[in-house]
Amino acid sequence: AALQAVQLNPAQGPNTVIVIIGESETRTLMHAYNPSTPDNTPWLSSVRYDSRFTLFTNVYSCVWYTVPVLEHALTEANFYNDKQFNESISIIDMAKKAGYKTYWFSNQGRYGQFDSAITMVAKTADVAEWTDDSYTFTTKYDEELLPYLTRIDPNVNNFIVLHLMGSHIYYNNRYPASFDRWVNAAGGAGTNAESYANSILYTDDNLRRIFEYARDNLNLQAMVYFSDHGEDLVISHNPDVFNFHMVRIPMFVYLSPACQAAEPAVAAALRGHESQYFTNDMIYDTVAGILHAQSNHYDATQDFSSSAYRFTRDNLTTMLGQHALTEDVEEGK
Repeated sequence: AALQAVQLNPAQGPNTVIVIIGESETRTLMHAYNPSTPDNTPWLSSVRYDSRFTLFTNVYSCVWYTVPVLEHALTEANFYNDKQFNESISIIDMAKKAGYKTYWFSNQGRYGQFDSAITMVAKTADVAEWTDDSYTFTTKYDEELLPYLTRIDPNVNNFIVLHLMGSHIYYNNRYPASFDRWVNAAGGAGTNAESYANSILYTDDNLRRIFEYARDNLNLQAMVYFSDHGEDLVISHNPDVFNFHMVRIPMFVYLSPACQAAEPAVAAALRGHESQYFTNDMIYDTVAGILHAQSNHYDATQDFSSSAYRFTRDNLTTMLGQHALTEDVEEGK
């Protein structure tokens, strides 16, 4: 009730903003970031140098697993302030106050210890739906989320969060047979590099399909994509044997030509931060900045879309604030 959020310079006409949350995707094993890997990101690679997209090359997750990441990414609580999750404003709250109809569509779990905190945020949306209401990991593919977009009214302002299953272990369960491009002759339990590459290829295609539908049918103004955390193909994401593969993540932002024309400072700041460092517990402020919502619950110094952003590799941390990004010697070369 105390939240103030007024959208400055709102878009002329109805528009849609989409935030997509990936799963267990590490940029180290994505072709768009690392050309020595298999060509598993044909769409993202094709738009990397498109002026409407900014692909960020030094983004990290704040934690190694989903729930604490999203408790911070989706709310104003982060590891650089003293705010608590259960007392914090969320991006859903912010978008509502800024005049958007809000949606949450998920292909992840709804119940249980691994999902309940995220569900608390999701259920504050005007519409919140899950592809699978079972108590186990879904067996549905992420393309099941696409039909939900066809229900959305393009004649109003929409804020949509899509939560993908992405590359969650076991990787070979995350894509249909038509995406089985790389095959491991030795077989295995679906945790090999080939099945992981296939899962990234499938996510890339779903991102393309989401973008193209929203662009053509929903007056897409902005689209933000980031993974919750990364992955190590030997140890998955295990904090007992931490390495930086677990927290190196992809992130990109699309701004429509109309949005860039209306918000040149936001567009310039994003482009200027392409190779700057960022952790995903500051997604909340970045989304608020892209919405251009003037608010008493917004910090421009934590907004990657603002020229006031104050963080560098030297003062950012990961793993619950326990590891400095300067420890990632491989990335810092």
